[in-house]
Amino acid sequence: MSSSTKWPKGSVEQLIGDHYASCMDEARVEALGLEPLRPLLAEIDGLTDIAGVQRIVGRLHEIAIPIPFGLTGSPDPHDPTRVIADLYASGLGLPDRDYYVKTEPRFQEAREKYRVHVAHVIELSGKSRAESRRMAEALRFLVESPQS
Repeated sequence: MSSSTKWPKGSVEQLIGDHYASCMDEARVEALGLEPLRPLLAEIDGLTDIAGVQRIVGRLHEIAIPIPFGLTGSPDPHDPTRVIADLYASGLGLPDRDYYVKTEPRFQEAREKYRVHVAHVIELSGKSRAESRRMAEALRFLVESPQS
């Protein structure tokens, strides 16, 4: 879908407009479903070694999916004329570490609700309800672990 023909082809305005228009075309998004993601999901599914994991992490960062970490630059708080690197955990679905490891009932409840949510998202990708639940249970980060 094109946003407008008034901008020169390949211009920033045309590219941004086309991107916006494509995101607003909900009927097409719904019709396509996961199809645009299938090659990336197949690549992830085919990982067999640490080198492959390193490649896919790099690829995900290239397309602005910063997992399992993010890297940005920001002014140094002690010398604002310098820019320093900020490295942070990213790609987590729960707010912070406590939600993954603490044993208090509120954290256990949050993990259980998150497990159900993850299973639902997997099911939306086309897996059966049983397979979605099995996959959600198999995710290591959802396994309750003792508080460290």
